[in-house]
Amino acid sequence: RAPLLSVDAGRDSRFDGMASVEDLRLRSVMCLPLSVPVERGERVDGVLYIDNRLQTSAFSPESLDLLMLLADQASIAIRN
Repeated sequence: RAPLLSVDAGRDSRFDGMASVEDLRLRSVMCLPLSVPVERGERVDGVLYIDNRLQTSAFSPESLDLLMLLADQASIAIRN
C-alpha cells in the first residue's frame, strides 16, 4: 500500500532472497499501488510497476512523484 523506490534492487535488503530479482537482474525499480476509495478506507486494485534492468539509480524521488500523479489518474479511471 506504499510507494516503493529502489535505486539498486540487487543490493536492496528488502529483496533479499527473492529469486525473481536475482534472475531478472533488476537494478532500478519503482512501483505504486492503484488505490480506489471505498467505505472503510482504500482498496488496492492494481500496481504500476517500472523497472530498468541495465542501470542503477535510473529513477529518483522526483520520478516517483511523477509516477504518483499517473497512478492517481489511473485510479480515477478505474473507479469511473
